[in-house]
Amino acid sequence: MVKYSTLQKTEWIIYCLLPIMACIAFFYLNHYTTLAYDDFRYKHIVGIGVYDLESEFPTVGEVKNPKDIALSVHNAYFESGGRILAPALAHLFMMTDKTVFDIFNTLIYIVFVLLISFHITGSFRKDTLVLFLILSLLLWFFVPVWGQDFLWLSGSCNYLWPTTLLLFFLVPFRKKTDNSAYRMPIVLSVLFFLLSLLSGSCNENSGMAILFLLFCYAIRKFKKREPFTLFEILGSAGFLAGYVFLLTAPGNAVRISGVILPPEPFWIRTYHQLGNINNLLHEEKLLYLPVASLIVAIFLKFAQQKKLPASVWSYMVAGFVAAYVMAASPSLAKRTFLIVAVLFSISLMQSIMYIEFSQLVRQFKPLFLILLCLPAIFSYHKAIQDVWRVHQIWQQRTQSILEQKAAGITDITLKWPMPEMDKHAVRAEISWNPKDWCNIYVAHYYKIASIRGVEE
Repeated sequence: MVKYSTLQKTEWIIYCLLPIMACIAFFYLNHYTTLAYDDFRYKHIVGIGVYDLESEFPTVGEVKNPKDIALSVHNAYFESGGRILAPALAHLFMMTDKTVFDIFNTLIYIVFVLLISFHITGSFRKDTLVLFLILSLLLWFFVPVWGQDFLWLSGSCNYLWPTTLLLFFLVPFRKKTDNSAYRMPIVLSVLFFLLSLLSGSCNENSGMAILFLLFCYAIRKFKKREPFTLFEILGSAGFLAGYVFLLTAPGNAVRISGVILPPEPFWIRTYHQLGNINNLLHEEKLLYLPVASLIVAIFLKFAQQKKLPASVWSYMVAGFVAAYVMAASPSLAKRTFLIVAVLFSISLMQSIMYIEFSQLVRQFKPLFLILLCLPAIFSYHKAIQDVWRVHQIWQQRTQSILEQKAAGITDITLKWPMPEMDKHAVRAEISWNPKDWCNIYVAHYYKIASIRGVEE
């Protein structure tokens, strides 16, 4: 029987306790985050009709069963875009109590961080708990709109959940990288093809980043003259097919037709968008992560005579691919940069794992972890305040809506606007314009004629 010293027991308590506290903290924020924006739209079945800048696209009743979800996702493919998983999940959760989403979303967050950890180390080992905490901190500080990607129901279904699926899709390739003898049974390889189809249709810029990683993987295989196994062929082909299915959706053209673009050629618009991406990477401090990876690489080369594996650079470049492919998009949503933060974090932590720390540093590792948590604790306090403030505002708004509705008023007015919030909260706001698409869906949700904000 293995005996642990008091110091070792204390370390393990810290290693277990801090990630558990992080998960509880995540659930608390998730539970008190209110429904917002697209959430109200996902309560309804998407209809087929002319795209409208004000109402976005028509609906044909509430989603009540899986058949309604399938119909809505099918219609959305022709009306708003090619994503399959995200709208299906959002419709499903809008059919249930919000707490159901809060529980499952917290569980997915745990799986998400564990998968990032797996891509760093290639396995689940004793460092996983430490990595879980460090990665949670990196995501907390470097994901541009953390609340929208992780807490917001629609945002999470469009970014957290699909990114988790993409990381899961890459697991067999990661295992094969470390163990060339790894094989997947034929039955699982066929099922993996189906998974790859769904994965490829998840997200536009994330999909391009994954295709780049698969390209790097293939180049490595060719250089080593290793034969491709069935799962590698089916997985790569399926992902590419799913991605083409995503990009060629008729709804993409319909959605773009409803966006007012500047009167300038595409290449000039793309050039300006590249500048916007540069500014976003700088303003959100995302560039700190690859710069830190480069510093670690230089340190390892000259201080410890080590060379980092090619995977460090593959993940880093894939992060830049995910960022700069957005230059082709007519809009630049910060939510899409979740995958950028993830890939940069994998690259950084992979490089750090190669550093040989002294025994003294290893002894004080629990203390370093606690010190790392201190800035997040203060930031978390601010996030709690913001999330709770939005929650209270919407409790008051809901009460006001019900009171006006009971009085026979169907054109509802609400106090507006709400204060600006930290990036870790979701500012669930409406507009002063009752014909704004968000206002229309909120009105549908509460079964009233219209709703608008009135400045206090």
